[in-house]
Amino acid sequence: MLTREGWSWVGVTQDLAGLAATKAGDPDRYGGLDIPELGLGFDIVATVATWLRTGAVDGLVLDHLFMTGASYTGTFQRVFLGEGFHDRARRPDGGPAVEGYLIQISSGGFLLGGYNPISEAAGRPPADHPPRVIQPRDVPVIELLSEGEAETNLRSRRDDSDAPGDRYRLYEVPGACHMSRGESSGSLLPETVEEPSTFPMYALAGGALENLRRWAVEGVAPPRAPRIELREDAGAGPHGAAPESLPPVRDGHGNAVGGVRMPEVDVPVASYAPRSTMREPAAVGPPGRRPVPLGELMGSMVPFPPAVLRDLYGSPAGYLAAYRERVDALLAERWILPGDAERMLAQAATVTLRRPAGR
Repeated sequence: MLTREGWSWVGVTQDLAGLAATKAGDPDRYGGLDIPELGLGFDIVATVATWLRTGAVDGLVLDHLFMTGASYTGTFQRVFLGEGFHDRARRPDGGPAVEGYLIQISSGGFLLGGYNPISEAAGRPPADHPPRVIQPRDVPVIELLSEGEAETNLRSRRDDSDAPGDRYRLYEVPGACHMSRGESSGSLLPETVEEPSTFPMYALAGGALENLRRWAVEGVAPPRAPRIELREDAGAGPHGAAPESLPPVRDGHGNAVGGVRMPEVDVPVASYAPRSTMREPAAVGPPGRRPVPLGELMGSMVPFPPAVLRDLYGSPAGYLAAYRERVDALLAERWILPGDAERMLAQAATVTLRRPAGR
């Protein structure tokens, strides 16, 4: 999306694990770099953001600067905002160096990883730590959560706002997952028992980033959406392993109710879940921290039988027409961008409504 829409991207290596991987990839170039202690990354990013907006980098002139990241780097942004580092990164005129934040697939209410310690010596902030909930800032903030993050997000939810000193949106997306082997970029991930999810979360991420830019630069507020409906009883349905996780309310097709409605859940051909069963046990996580089972993060789906698809849509053309109608509505409401809509429609065109053999 970034290069297609004319954006530039600046990556900042600020984490010990990220630096170790960078050095291993090119020891001749990066072998001399060092980040001596966990937590220095917040100052590193604040410093780089300031450099980028003060002309300290020769030949680089930026119109605007936004920050985004997903999962671990989504949480990084929440801590960056909550612990005062955003306030340290300023332009020469005193304005914010970073003009807006898109926090992706990171739940502030997730106790294990939604708000990480600020340093080696600091403990993990408790569940009632106020900055787990995004506080008013001088720039807009959008949080984009998959269904899996929404399950743990109840304590950190807050109302959307258009106030000048508190521009905020929270988007929870039913059917979406933290990561998936079903996307081409995830083809090297381990095999799952279930069919891997192909939910197009990328389209909402691209739309949210463009909406963030328009909000900050043009003053055009982005759309709003309800939250995913959660049950109060943790035993009322399947959900994640985290103790703070709650099961969503599900519709007759097995998909979560509420939230930002993509065609995958409004014109469904499958039931989507934000987790899966790994064929081989595997876990992920930064060094020195309790790993998360990979099945908790990888999404899956259960395609409907052909007979159900025929009953719903009649024919492939009928399905594609219904899918296109929902995509057009998302475009009109500024949830997604035209380039991503084309990609979604191309994927939808591959769905077949086969008749059983002999019929």
